[in-house]
Amino acid sequence: MSHSKNPNSPDSREPRNLLFPRELIDMMIDFLHKDRQALKQCSLVCRGWVPATRYHLYGSWSISAYAWQNFHRTLLLLSHPLCTFTSSIRHFSI
Repeated sequence: MSHSKNPNSPDSREPRNLLFPRELIDMMIDFLHKDRQALKQCSLVCRGWVPATRYHLYGSWSISAYAWQNFHRTLLLLSHPLCTFTSSIRHFSI
């Protein structure tokens, strides 16, 4: 008599796709709002995590008097057709 394994059993060797609710992922990423390195790493985990990480990473930009010489380069970066994070900028100050 052969016994077939239950695919839902803990000892199953088949890979499983674990899906977390979007709200839980957003809460975890929001918890990391002050940790820029962790946010950068989260943005590499999954494409679906990118908008939440960019919300914190690029939400506020400011150009100081010391960085004024780089202002032209910043404008070129933001206006480049391959730049994908400009929609995440909520505040821009000079």
